[in-house]
Amino acid sequence: MTIIERKQKLLDEVKKIEEKEDQLKKKKKELKIKIEEVNKEIVDQNNQKILDVIHESFGEVTPANIEEFKKILKVNQYKEVEKEDQEKYNYENYSS
Repeated sequence: MTIIERKQKLLDEVKKIEEKEDQLKKKKKELKIKIEEVNKEIVDQNNQKILDVIHESFGEVTPANIEEFKKILKVNQYKEVEKEDQEKYNYENYSS
């Protein structure tokens, strides 16, 4: 095999690798799109679950119900923070 033939063989091999690389990039892009779609489905399902809970608790969703629901969430969030603070206080006082 001559030097020119070896060079051509190497160039052909590089070309095949580049083609494979292009195919893999395309496949990677397609997979990322599918992952985004699945993530959107997950968010949609979670949103539907939240909406179902709101329907069960408040009936038909109206602007007034949404505001009432937000208030309840804020109160519950505040209670949770108070509980965490109390647990932290108890831990600090009893661990010394």
